[in-house]
Amino acid sequence: MVDALIPWFLMGCTMVTMKLAGDKNPLAWKIGIASQAVWLYFDYTVEAWGLMPLAVILTAIYVRNLRRWQREAA
Repeated sequence: MVDALIPWFLMGCTMVTMKLAGDKNPLAWKIGIASQAVWLYFDYTVEAWGLMPLAVILTAIYVRNLRRWQREAA
């Protein structure tokens, strides 16, 4: 049951992340980083090995964006 709900949860996280990023809210990147941990879990449990590199790359992008926004805000 939980595994069936994870894609819906991840879809919601992605929509919220994109909305917040469009509003220039740095919380977007924090939500994005957290959701990547769920993506990695999901990719592993359903053996979606092709999606794992994407999750790793997106994590790096989210971390980069968060750091960049924090530097610009300081």
